[in-house]
Amino acid sequence: MKPAHVQVVGEARLLAIASKPVAAFTLMELLVVSAIIALLSQIREPSPARALVFIDEHEGSIENGRLVIAPRGNWVWADFPASRHQNGGVLSRADGHVAYWRWLEPNTLSIARQKGWIQGPSAVPGQDRDLSCVQDGVPGVPVQ
Repeated sequence: MKPAHVQVVGEARLLAIASKPVAAFTLMELLVVSAIIALLSQIREPSPARALVFIDEHEGSIENGRLVIAPRGNWVWADFPASRHQNGGVLSRADGHVAYWRWLEPNTLSIARQKGWIQGPSAVPGQDRDLSCVQDGVPGVPVQ
């Protein structure tokens, strides 16, 4: 029997158990990150070619085994993606392909260079292409 708190983190055969039960997630986590997805084929919006299923987290942001992304319109990095790969990160999509995204915004690059704990830094309101790229890849909840 599959636990109720399964998260897709890669291809359909690579499922990870969330670090806490569903009841312990915040409302934001439930709405944005912790959608219960039984099959990758359930992902409709965005399309599987654009839907994120795995992203590497910055070493200064890791605290719980998942990357929280604020909903569109919230110009803040709740958690921060990795920048270890020449100031960019590799984004895994639901259709099985991966894409390298080089961070574009000076603000994103500045955050990536910070030492110590990185949690909740502000993005550039209304124009942050990096945060928008990641937000655009978050599957809708419920999965459409």
